[in-house]
Amino acid sequence: LPTMYVDGTHHGNEGMSAEASFLFLQDVLERSTADPSYLEGKRLVVTPSVNPDGYFIDCRNNWNSVDLNRNYDHYWNTCPTTQPGSSAFSEAETAANAAYIDAHVTDADLYVTMHTGVWIILYPWGKWPEQPSDWEMYHSIRDEVNANISEIPIRNANQGLYPNCGTSRDYGYGVMGFPTFTFETDDEQFLLGSVEAISDRLGEELDVMEYLIENVWYWRARLHVSSA
Repeated sequence: LPTMYVDGTHHGNEGMSAEASFLFLQDVLERSTADPSYLEGKRLVVTPSVNPDGYFIDCRNNWNSVDLNRNYDHYWNTCPTTQPGSSAFSEAETAANAAYIDAHVTDADLYVTMHTGVWIILYPWGKWPEQPSDWEMYHSIRDEVNANISEIPIRNANQGLYPNCGTSRDYGYGVMGFPTFTFETDDEQFLLGSVEAISDRLGEELDVMEYLIENVWYWRARLHVSSA
């Protein structure tokens, strides 16, 4: 079945990434209840928190003080970074997430990893400023989203944020070979005094996610990733 894999909270202090994952799952279930054909012929797999220890203590890194989103086996520790771990997949959390992907969602048509802090969607690569081989697919998604759903910026991760290596996004694309996005949701999560409901604050993000799953069968069909 065309499959979309979503995970959240690689960084434990980015709690809204877990909320976004849960809200997306809830939204899909509610839509499927109202219209049983909504998910027909599709599969959604969600891991809301990759870093439960970090989430519990409200810390970016895991219990071993490792940044889990620098610990994947794709050009591990080849960018300026902090706390990438002693080796690729040195941490139980990243090794378990990669093993789960390899065992259960190997043929994913789309992988979205949720983060928080900047309002932007990032696609590969984090290591290089050059566009990936599937830039036309990523640009077509960007153009459709920006024209009809949200003005959220959608950019190459290296140019849109900063150089970053060993990420789950680039591992998913460069090693597993399926389309990937880092979704940086809700740039106001660290501000005090917000009384807006989380579902309202993440409304545009959920609209984008709905567009992605409604067309999930199409993304893998467009993919022509080259080894990197």
